[in-house]
Amino acid sequence: GIDDPAALLATVWSTPGSIHPAHPAGRIRPGALANLLVVRGDDACLWPNQDPLRTLAYADTAHAIEWMMVGGKWLGERGNFRQSLLGSQRYRDHRLEADRRLADLLRRVGLRR
Repeated sequence: GIDDPAALLATVWSTPGSIHPAHPAGRIRPGALANLLVVRGDDACLWPNQDPLRTLAYADTAHAIEWMMVGGKWLGERGNFRQSLLGSQRYRDHRLEADRRLADLLRRVGLRR
């Protein structure tokens, strides 16, 4: 294993697609199942942005998200990412399902009737 975070990150960036042969990752090209996060680096929530990787790892970046790609598909509206997701029917449907599952779980463990 790699214990040094910088060495691990260097390995990930230097060997795109070869971490696990069944799940190629790290490729940005048409047809790839990329997960990308585009953030505004000058957003106040990232201040002081002296070490971008550390800042992204530890900051609450929700307000700085410009756009997001999951599984090769862009989600939300660029520049209005958070509100466009929260206002979408897909989000409402998923939230309703999650609330139902939580209520069911709480009933099963005796925390709700």
